[in-house]
Amino acid sequence: MTTEAAPPTTAATPQPAAGQAIRLQHILAPIDFSDNGRKTLRYALRLAELSGAEVTILHVVELPTDAYSWVESSGGFIAGEDIERFYADARRQAAEEVAKVETELPPHRCRLETVLRTGQPRDQIIKAARELPADLVVIGTHGYTGLKRLILGSTAEGVVRYAPCPVLVVREQERDFVE
Repeated sequence: MTTEAAPPTTAATPQPAAGQAIRLQHILAPIDFSDNGRKTLRYALRLAELSGAEVTILHVVELPTDAYSWVESSGGFIAGEDIERFYADARRQAAEEVAKVETELPPHRCRLETVLRTGQPRDQIIKAARELPADLVVIGTHGYTGLKRLILGSTAEGVVRYAPCPVLVVREQERDFVE
């Protein structure tokens, strides 16, 4: 078995100063309740433990931009008070899912806050990152390509583009570095 020695340190190779640490105070972890969303949350928790940061779990309930685009199974349109009931049901279901995710979390030693918002996910994630303010957003992506990406869009791509802080994107199929 042959082992290679590490390259020698030179003046051109910067080395971290002794005791230098990553300074993260607040990590935003948007989740969508998928398996990759849960994996993303594990990454955020571990990074928070290493840096002493607080984690805000964010779920965005995506509501229709056009009330008449939501058609009931009977073929009729949802109107007025039905829309309000639909919104309330969607928020209640999301709150239940967030509570379930919290019970499934691995043991951790960091402060945790959960936030539920309503609107377009990309916009609400960026807004939350500004308001906290977040030092890092840890977000998952499903890695859709082609027509599926065109139709579904990419929330992660929009967040990477417009977030006011660095963004760590956790892909569904990748080599994990957090267990």
